Amino acid sequence: MILAGQMPALTIVLPVFAGFVAVYLYRRSTGLPVSIISGARMGWITGIFCFVIMIVFLAFSAVAVYNDPGLFREQMASSGVPQASIDQAREVFSTPSGVLFFLVLFFLMFTGLPAAGGALGAKFLAKEQ
Repeated sequence: MILAGQMPALTIVLPVFAGFVAVYLYRRSTGLPVSIISGARMGWITGIFCFVIMIVFLAFSAVAVYNDPGLFREQMASSGVPQASIDQAREVFSTPSGVLFFLVLFFLMFTGLPAAGGALGAKFLAKEQ
């Protein structure tokens, strides 16, 4: 079981790892060297796919919360989040600017971190010449 304190670290480490794995799998399947720029580009594309998948899941979640407004409150309360934080989150996500802000933030996170992981993968997986 993942503890709540570990979740922020996972949200940073997993996208970086995804970009690293993309470069590793490419090098393993083709045997071709990958430059740091190409690794970053490969990680960025991996991040685009991750972002699209995340948007689909968020859309399904938003529809579920829209159909049953008490569901969001129950889920947040069962995870130990204070009521004031729940109300603040509902207020932020009820405005278009709040939703847009988080979409841009998630886009930058889900594309920037895998790009960094891809660049690191290209750097560390380069064969010694």
